[in-house]
Amino acid sequence: MGFEPQQLWSHVELVNEFKDCMAWGLEEARAALTKAKDKYVLYYNCCRTPTPKLKPGDLVWIDNSDIQMTRLS
Repeated sequence: MGFEPQQLWSHVELVNEFKDCMAWGLEEARAALTKAKDKYVLYYNCCRTPTPKLKPGDLVWIDNSDIQMTRLS
């Protein structure tokens, strides 16, 4: 952005105000992103169930609609 947030205060007051305004905007953006992420996580997890634990020898159904075979099935 053209400045480093950790620099010391400037002697020009407008620079200090600009820096404070940019820091405030950055914090607001971070808070909005965190809030949106939490909302998306809640929405995503509301209807999800854990995957079943499968062991060798368990019988499962397979959808073969995407498997290209040269023989008739």
